[in-house]
Amino acid sequence: MTFSRVPGLASVLFRILRSRDARAATVEAAALRLTCASGPREIPLGAIDSAELKTGWRWGRVRVSHAAGEAAVSGLTRPDAEALSAALEAARVGWWRREFAARNEALRSVHERLAQFEDPPGYMGRNLCRDLERDAREVAAHFPGQWPDTLAKAPETGMLAAVRGFLNSPDALRARANEAFAASELERSRAFFDRVEARPLTDEQRRAVVVDEDRNLVVAAAGSGKTSVIVAKAGWLVLRGFRRPSELLLLAFARDARDELDERIRGRLGDEAAKGATVRTFHSLGMSIIGKAEGRRPSLAKVAEDDRALNDLLKQILAELLADGEVPDALVRWFMGQFAPYRSHQEFRNWGEYWEYLRRFDVRSLKGEKVKSMEECEIANFLHVNNVPYEYEAPYEHNTATPEKRQYRPDFHLPEAGIYIEHFGLDAEGRTARFVDEKEYLQGVEWKRRVHEEKGTVLIETFSSERAAGALTGNLREKLAAHGVTLSPLPPAEVFAVLQRQGRIDPFLRLLATFLHHFKGAQLSFEEVSRRAAGAGDRLRAEGREPFVAER
Repeated sequence: MTFSRVPGLASVLFRILRSRDARAATVEAAALRLTCASGPREIPLGAIDSAELKTGWRWGRVRVSHAAGEAAVSGLTRPDAEALSAALEAARVGWWRREFAARNEALRSVHERLAQFEDPPGYMGRNLCRDLERDAREVAAHFPGQWPDTLAKAPETGMLAAVRGFLNSPDALRARANEAFAASELERSRAFFDRVEARPLTDEQRRAVVVDEDRNLVVAAAGSGKTSVIVAKAGWLVLRGFRRPSELLLLAFARDARDELDERIRGRLGDEAAKGATVRTFHSLGMSIIGKAEGRRPSLAKVAEDDRALNDLLKQILAELLADGEVPDALVRWFMGQFAPYRSHQEFRNWGEYWEYLRRFDVRSLKGEKVKSMEECEIANFLHVNNVPYEYEAPYEHNTATPEKRQYRPDFHLPEAGIYIEHFGLDAEGRTARFVDEKEYLQGVEWKRRVHEEKGTVLIETFSSERAAGALTGNLREKLAAHGVTLSPLPPAEVFAVLQRQGRIDPFLRLLATFLHHFKGAQLSFEEVSRRAAGAGDRLRAEGREPFVAER
């Protein structure tokens, strides 16, 4: 059906005054065709949002809003304009009904899945919502425009409106649904969470269980109950019917952790769940997959499966390297001062924090003495590895005890050289740590200096400010040389023997083994390890180059 301007003078005037308007329109089953001065145009019926009729005493105009903009047909007689508007509305209704009929199954499927967001039967995982969003966009793409007003109350229109509403903010809808599910599930499974472990789960543990995303990462400190969460998660999934026991794979790094997990699954969830679920170590699972894929299991070195064998191998390698003199400096560096992160007195707020730091890292010299700071530890170790005999906090050779003051004990005494070393915890401005009584401390410094001057004994002073500047042992070397002290570095093998007697090698080797496991498991390169070390908070220690190290 075609509607055109009436020919004559009126047509000429409309062509001048409404140069952009179409002069004729044809309503077809799928589109509205317009005849314009610039050429023919076609607007799909589905892309039309509205058709507005404007009429005067004799003439009429129909303005069409559509996805790409607007168009209008003018210069029609009033009856023709009304007829065009009615025909266009009827054609649009027909088009939408046909599309609804053709897309009904897909539209209804998406809408039914969306309805679950109102009362979610389970946690709406990201992959599930991604699939739903894909299907919703595919359905909505067939309906580019706005439905006719006469279809506003049709069931299909309501479903399409819901789909479009979801597509406007899918993440927000998913978040609301999951929050509602978690809240109801925490209440629904309260009794289970109270009894599944020996103690009721904490609120954080319960939430870690019911948040059932496609991939969940639970970060928790050692001993905070990660195994309890795994056991509870497995039991909750089975209890609520979200998974069958045979669909569960529980992995642990070590065999003892695997055994504990298996035992707790059996004890807490029963034999049926324990028999159905698979509990393995990562190593065992990997070997099984390789065996099935290759037709045979690979033979591994004993050290790959036996931690004690790995420790023995590392100890043998370390002893050989030390004997060859290839890496003595790296090892000595570690035990001289890198075994614990260095923190100066100035970083602590009180004595409690400071003593806890020393206790936590067991700050001892290579001779096994418990010292009062990392700086004193570095001095003691520097003297020891350079074969300078010393005594730590030995009584001063002259009696200084009084009824109010006990006998003076300098930090270090070099008996063969007749030298005393006092290390003062003062920064570059001569200030103490904030938790130290500065006035009393500085009086003590002056008293010590005066005693040595009066008794004629040699005193070498070192300061925390020197350690902060990376010059502590370098300066000490020069001060000792000025008093004729000769340094004779111990052979690496002897240092190794000392460390072995103190029982300090095995913990170091366990650290090496842990690093090797992580290095291999994460498939890191040397370049990546260097990059991570460079970005570490304690960069110098991470890179193995504490300032004092190069001065040995």
